[in-house]
Amino acid sequence: ASSSKGKRPRSASWSREDHQNPLCLPPLEEQLTPPDLIQQLLRWRKPRGSGPGLVNLGNTCFANATLQSLASLAPFVQYLDDLSPRGDDLLAVVNGFFQRFGRVAPGSAFAPKQVIGNLRRIAKSFRQGRQEDAHEFLRHLLDGLHRACLVREGLKPTDCGRREETSAIYRIFGGYLRSQLKCSNCAFCLHTYDAFLDLSLEITGKISSLPSALQMFQAAEVLDKHNRWKCGGCGKHVRARKQITIFKAPAVLCIQLKRFSFGMQWAHRGGGKINRFVSYPEHLDVEIS
Repeated sequence: ASSSKGKRPRSASWSREDHQNPLCLPPLEEQLTPPDLIQQLLRWRKPRGSGPGLVNLGNTCFANATLQSLASLAPFVQYLDDLSPRGDDLLAVVNGFFQRFGRVAPGSAFAPKQVIGNLRRIAKSFRQGRQEDAHEFLRHLLDGLHRACLVREGLKPTDCGRREETSAIYRIFGGYLRSQLKCSNCAFCLHTYDAFLDLSLEITGKISSLPSALQMFQAAEVLDKHNRWKCGGCGKHVRARKQITIFKAPAVLCIQLKRFSFGMQWAHRGGGKINRFVSYPEHLDVEIS
């Protein structure tokens, strides 16, 4: 995938000063999906093979690749399978695809018509037969499924505040990032927390592995000169240290590699794709802080 235009589910962010215990998340009294429900679905209940292939219905490789990846996720597939049938909302559409995916023999292929036929429901900008971006498709699909979860609860995103961060989609794919700003003058710290459903990682420079890309994503930067920060402690525009780290990892971590680059080397054509191979380990150790 090369862009990150997908619509993100609405999510609250909140801040805490250092004397307010920055390592605590604000409690949620009402929860839509119990956290232990997803934990029970992390492993397949029945042995599952590699699955079938998907027929390209005309520039649908962006959707096929995404759907095959999602079909390998035990908590996602089994959660949808456990839902009671209810009309033809997007949850039912995607579950219908997974049901067929599980029935078709490995080594064969079928056409994912029920999903491709609903592209306009997933995103109004999508057109069948037109090439789209895989990451954008994923984000719009998760957003649509998230909204369908809220509708089944009789809610709208504008009605539930941070409760929406406990929907099944957030329970499976959602984590939290912490952004820390530290004043060089008075050592005041501001911690801001944001929910996320995926991470977009730079692979510029010498980045050639997923762990190194994650390390660069969480590297500290200095705000100085024209980019100084107005400190909430001393009230001055100061040199500050900013760092974004993973505060809480999700059950399923989705990562997009930014393979499109701008810069002098691409000036003659306005941009270019980074084709470098990025290695990844079988087991990824995600450090949280």
